[in-house]
Amino acid sequence: MAENCDSSADAREQAVAIRRMRARRSRTMALGLIVGVVWMGLWLDPLARPLLVCVLLAVGSSLAILLAAMALGGLGLLGLKAFDLTIARVRRAGRWPEK
Repeated sequence: MAENCDSSADAREQAVAIRRMRARRSRTMALGLIVGVVWMGLWLDPLARPLLVCVLLAVGSSLAILLAAMALGGLGLLGLKAFDLTIARVRRAGRWPEK
């Protein structure tokens, strides 16, 4: 008898979760539609298009600079690791065996 109550409570929780998920999906789709309409309106407006292009170029160049800095940092890290391994091998090879 108690198992039946637990399963019905689980079914109710699942139904509530499904309703919440559907509501969240519909709100997200509505927000995406509104953002898309506003974005297309800005692209089609001849006065706002140059400003929008400048903003996108600024954001894109900032991201490119960030990516280049991350790549240089990664190369530096790899170089330091290779140097460390080389020094460790030289030190290991230079030891005389104990008598």
